[in-house]
Amino acid sequence: VELHGSSLWRHRGSYEDFLEAKQARLEAQGQQAAAARNLYRRELAWVRKQPKARESKSKSRLERFEGLAATVAAAPPPPQAVELEAGMQRLGTSVLRFEA
Repeated sequence: VELHGSSLWRHRGSYEDFLEAKQARLEAQGQQAAAARNLYRRELAWVRKQPKARESKSKSRLERFEGLAATVAAAPPPPQAVELEAGMQRLGTSVLRFEA
C-alpha cells in the first residue's frame, strides 16, 4: 500500500513490482501533465490573440480553456521529502503519530 499525495495505491507482488508500477504511474502522470500544459500554452496564445474584423471568439472554446486552466492550476505540486522519526522506546500501542 502506498500513500501518494492524497491517494492510496495498492500494489500486489514483490517490491520490484511495486517500484515498476510506481515508476510507470508517475511517468504516465507526468506525460498527462505535460500534455495539459502544452495545450494550455497554445490555447492561452489563442485567447490572447485579437479576433479578426467582424468575427468573435468561439464561446465553447473559451469555456474549454477555462476548464483547462482550472485543471492545470490544480495539478499536483512536485513531490516533497518527508522525514519520519521513530523513537526507540515503545510505551503504548501507538507506533507513529502524525502532526500537521
